[in-house]
Amino acid sequence: MMDDWNQTTYVMRRGVLPRIVCIAIAISLPLLSAACANHHPQHGQHADLVQAARQRLQHEIRTESGYRQIRAAELLSEPQPDFPIDSSDPAVRVGQYRVRLAAGQTRWAGEILRIALDPAAPGHVHAIEAAAKFKLRLDDAQMATLRTLASDRESFATGYILWLLAENGDANAQAAITDLIAQPQSANRLTASYAAGFLPDLPPDRDAALREMAAAGDPLTSAFALLALARHRAVTAAELRDHLRILAPDADEKAIRFHLHALGEVGTFEELALLSAYLKSEDPEIANAAAGSILAIHQRGLLSHTR
Repeated sequence: MMDDWNQTTYVMRRGVLPRIVCIAIAISLPLLSAACANHHPQHGQHADLVQAARQRLQHEIRTESGYRQIRAAELLSEPQPDFPIDSSDPAVRVGQYRVRLAAGQTRWAGEILRIALDPAAPGHVHAIEAAAKFKLRLDDAQMATLRTLASDRESFATGYILWLLAENGDANAQAAITDLIAQPQSANRLTASYAAGFLPDLPPDRDAALREMAAAGDPLTSAFALLALARHRAVTAAELRDHLRILAPDADEKAIRFHLHALGEVGTFEELALLSAYLKSEDPEIANAAAGSILAIHQRGLLSHTR
């Protein structure tokens, strides 16, 4: 940098003014490019929709309770350091701790892990899920405890336990998750497929099992598989739109919600018109899911144009 400056000073003294103009242009162009990127026409075009989505989720956080409120906070993806933690339902309290932990309040990690490691504790299953989502670290004794719990393949908690073990480097747990996804009659097929979306890798055998699951026909089963594939960018927005089109009007709310979450993972500005229709849904959870996907697509668009 100093060498360039000395050279410029030398040229100025020689009276070569155009060199200064060139330097000014070179400095200004990146700044102008960044400014233009932040004013991409598609961002302005959808500003009202993005604002409506944000306001909806903010209203849900202010006025609702339970997991509907928790999901709204997580879809908004903005820190909620004052989120309530006073639910009388232990399972809901775990979700509230999750929101606080996402806001940077790390002391809640210990409480989540304490509940996760105690199968008799109220909220145990929700705590295991939360611990897995936040990739909480386990020591050897804690790993051994969870491996014992995971041996009961009929327990609803098993899929989440395997997820937490896999996040802590357990290769056997990784393989077991794929096995559960490949078993149509498994009690943990849905939780295992949900976990697959958060794990860092998508091995070929798991990818194949998820695709078979997505084609199964049952809307909820398909939705879980599609969300996992979408989180790994292994399915296209066009494919997800096709799946949404064939859903019956009275399809399970969760099935629609997970399809919308998947669309938020891989969609572009082209999906916003479809999502805007779901934002008007009379079912609040479906409308919230649409709002979250609108914000996710908007944020991803901003990032792609400011790199």
